[in-house]
Amino acid sequence: MGICSICGGEKNKVYRTVSHTFHGITIKLKNQEVYVCGKCGEIYYPAGLLDSIEQMIISRQREKGLSIDEKNKTTVLF
Repeated sequence: MGICSICGGEKNKVYRTVSHTFHGITIKLKNQEVYVCGKCGEIYYPAGLLDSIEQMIISRQREKGLSIDEKNKTTVLF
């Protein structure tokens, strides 16, 4: 599955709950494919997974009447 860039150990594909916080909102997704180093435990996320979670958070903020100030990386009410 590849070599860990931290310690040189072997990365193994596993499925686990992924939790990501963006602009003060945390989303957890169950049964997501990630790669974990068998030696040091470093977690590697597939390309695009964290971006997808951040887009979910942005959508949720908009549904709740919140806006994101991208320049200051803060969440503001409107």
